[in-house]
Amino acid sequence: MSARSLALAVASILAVEGRADADTVGMLVRQGLGIDLDVAGGVRVHAGDGDATRLGFARIRAGVLLFDEPTFLGLGIAAQLGPLASSSLGVELRYTEVFHGLFAQAGVFPIDSIGGTTLELQAGWTLVGLEYQRRVSGPRDHDQALVVVLQVPLGVIYQMTRDPPGLASR
Repeated sequence: MSARSLALAVASILAVEGRADADTVGMLVRQGLGIDLDVAGGVRVHAGDGDATRLGFARIRAGVLLFDEPTFLGLGIAAQLGPLASSSLGVELRYTEVFHGLFAQAGVFPIDSIGGTTLELQAGWTLVGLEYQRRVSGPRDHDQALVVVLQVPLGVIYQMTRDPPGLASR
């Protein structure tokens, strides 16, 4: 076999493998709409002087999950026993990038057991995040807390464990 024919054979194999890789990657990407469920708990690490707070908190969110791998966007109704010494109901939006494990979340809780509205911002990596909550209205406005959060995004985990559309299994 001459050097030229060997080079052509290698080039054609590489070209076929490059197309196969691109087709396989395109086929394995998850895209769609699903159900989102998220459970979180955490421990307060800081609060303002004189603020009414709890040491721990718990939250659950159910909603819809829009995904185009590696990006997942969840929007839903959230209920929490909050770190600001109240129970509240509101809406949360969560952005997750699964390849790097980063997430960000924002929420507003206008229905609160002591009155007022609470805002939250959260950022983290994989399952652990840091969240800031502040009550912006009501009798205890300006209460605030910083919380370390353990977040379990069950909707994202469910979608990541399912076979992507178009994948043939034997």
